[in-house]
Amino acid sequence: MKEISALLLITAVLTLSEGARGENSINISYSQTSGNSNTSTLSLSYSFEKGWGSSSLSSQGSYLYKENEGEESANRLEIDNSYERKLGDNLSAVISNFIFSDKFSGYDLRLGIGPGLKIKLFEGLSVSSNLTYVYNNYTKGTNESYYQGEANLKFTKKLTENLNFCQLLSYQVSFKNREDYFIHSKSQFSVPLNRKLSLTVTYQVDYQNLLPDGVSHHTDRIFLTGVSYNF
Repeated sequence: MKEISALLLITAVLTLSEGARGENSINISYSQTSGNSNTSTLSLSYSFEKGWGSSSLSSQGSYLYKENEGEESANRLEIDNSYERKLGDNLSAVISNFIFSDKFSGYDLRLGIGPGLKIKLFEGLSVSSNLTYVYNNYTKGTNESYYQGEANLKFTKKLTENLNFCQLLSYQVSFKNREDYFIHSKSQFSVPLNRKLSLTVTYQVDYQNLLPDGVSHHTDRIFLTGVSYNF
């Protein structure tokens, strides 16, 4: 799974980056400890945007793998894709898709796709809402599908000459069971090292209210530092 997930991310970046315009980046983070504690952590992520006329295509993805004392303790893949078509200066129609896999959160595979609207409130701040068809394949062998509603917020700001900030927030709730909802938050700071490289610090919080069988924690927290290549 580790090799397949990493290959999927790399292939997506190489395929989509051709002729891309906008802020595109690849981020790599790796750490290893040995001695009293033996751990290794690998993180890959990318951000891509390509535009033509009044349309644009964006994709963000991340893969996290961790071993603790030789035992796999994290194996998480996330990919979010979005096609956007401008309807006006501040309004766009969107079709969004997500792919998620994390057996430690109870999902062998979680897929979603659906239409929505995006509003640009002002420079650097946008909100969107989607109606999404979701398919869940649970680690314990069961599966289900349903429709859910989504509300999303994206805020970006250049805090200083050498410090950039990005905040993503997402709320997803099932129309099948209103107690089945997710809250996602991702905060990222980046400091340019030169024209192509940046140092990034990312803090991600994911909450699911209803837990799949075999899962005991509602909240996952991920803190990463890495180097980003911008193109």
